[in-house]
Amino acid sequence: MISIIIPAYNNDTIKGAINSILKQKGSNLEIIIVDDSMDNKVKHTINNINHPDIKYYKNKKSLGTALSRTRGIKIARGDYI
Repeated sequence: MISIIIPAYNNDTIKGAINSILKQKGSNLEIIIVDDSMDNKVKHTINNINHPDIKYYKNKKSLGTALSRTRGIKIARGDYI
């Protein structure tokens, strides 16, 4: 399995990034979104995509890109990250 981690703060590019990943055929993967924003725009976008390979996590407070990525790595179950 491949784990793809996307630390998200801004909703502007998240849909395009996810759709690009989902177009990859034949991959056993999980997409881990770690939302570092303080609003619910990213969550709303993820809910609209509604795909079983997407796992959404919201930080309780803003951690920044590096710590959000580290959180995603700890959550990941894939053989490759």
